[in-house]
Amino acid sequence: MNTAWIVIAIVTVSYLGANVVFTKDRLPAAIRDVFLTGWEFFIVGVAIGPAGLNIISSADLVQLDPFIALGLGWAGLIFGSQFHYNDLKKIDPAMIRLTVAQAVMVGACLFFLCAVILSILMPVPFGALVSSSLAVAAAGAISSPTAISLMSSRFPKSQNTLKRALMIIATLDVGPALLVIGFVFLFFSHDASGQFSFGRGSLLLFYSMVISAALAGVFRLFDRDNLTDDDNLAVFIGFIIFISGIAFYLQLSPLFLSLLVGVFLANTLSHDDRIYAALHSTEKPFYVVLLVVSGMWWQGGGLGMWVMAIAITVARLWLKQECLNVASEYYLKDKRLPPNAGLGLGAQGSLALAIGLNFLIGYPGEVSHLVYGVIAICVIINEAMAPALIGKALGKS
Repeated sequence: MNTAWIVIAIVTVSYLGANVVFTKDRLPAAIRDVFLTGWEFFIVGVAIGPAGLNIISSADLVQLDPFIALGLGWAGLIFGSQFHYNDLKKIDPAMIRLTVAQAVMVGACLFFLCAVILSILMPVPFGALVSSSLAVAAAGAISSPTAISLMSSRFPKSQNTLKRALMIIATLDVGPALLVIGFVFLFFSHDASGQFSFGRGSLLLFYSMVISAALAGVFRLFDRDNLTDDDNLAVFIGFIIFISGIAFYLQLSPLFLSLLVGVFLANTLSHDDRIYAALHSTEKPFYVVLLVVSGMWWQGGGLGMWVMAIAITVARLWLKQECLNVASEYYLKDKRLPPNAGLGLGAQGSLALAIGLNFLIGYPGEVSHLVYGVIAICVIINEAMAPALIGKALGKS
């Protein structure tokens, strides 16, 4: 199939699907909750991809790499633009430390668990073992505020404080995960060995910082005052394509590089810049795009993949609860969160799929397919369970 038609079809389905994902109030409660965050569009991607009806073949997927890079770059900018220094100063520093602490603890435990299971399943060079385990750990450490936001009207007002705390944690704990993915792409070679190179990684890190700052500076200086909203959006899309192209050329993560650009833009542009409206207006469609494209890359998996994914899922849910309890008791003291609050952080969101997809297209070989499969299974299971877990953590009115 012609690549242009594939892209047009995906974008059309995603724009239509975005309205379905976020407007399910008329559906029966049980069905609405199971499909609350739209993970069914991952299944749509599987159905039309090589593992399903093969409407889009494996050869077609390879041609979609630039389009996927655009989606990853967009995701990085969306999350990077959330880290505005003045906004972060309004958050209780203890809450920020708690967020980072629980993410690091969850990620560290998942890293070691993944490394053990992966080494049992197949012979993997040490560098590839470390980079693969870091990717799974990064995807598992993050949480998604989407499900909490979609269910917010069901919570009793007495839980507003806890809901806000969980929203803050789920929004900010993506930071450490994206830094880890950046570290993987910077310091581990993009081949089957995944060899660690401190010199190469340090040089690429320097390039990344300089390039992201320069790109943000160029965009800020660009005269957009006389542009219409549509023209402004077109310029911004071109800007993201440029960022993603640089990332691919330098073998960097589009997620990481665009995250850095997003952070620079967030702290240099005014709060009312029209670009934030453009990001917000396309966030939902790109969310569905990411789900569909991620599903298309699914190739199925053997028993080992499913066993590893279920083990990671169970461990992650337990770690989210226990690590949040430990961090809450240490940082919040008398204001610590309820013991089951961590259940509200069960959802991983599309960013976890983006991390898996970024790793899959950046690293060749069987290991990357296994890593992506494990991440995808974990995300789908957690998204399906998230509404019930959030309801248990926060209670329903």
